[in-house]
Amino acid sequence: MIKINKDRLLSDLRELAKIGAYKTGVDRIALSPADIEARRWVMGRMQEAGLEPHIDEVANVYGR
Repeated sequence: MIKINKDRLLSDLRELAKIGAYKTGVDRIALSPADIEARRWVMGRMQEAGLEPHIDEVANVYGR
């Protein structure tokens, strides 16, 4: 079973939420500059974790 580091997960989610932050939430319309920035941020975290990130033709992000 995969063990999740909850502190790191929450930290990452808080950092990601800064991209497109709006009032008490997040506003990232699909394929907007904020959305693309967030996808690139996630891909960077995937690389740091040793994964090879990929983005498909409809902008889904995958890491292997």
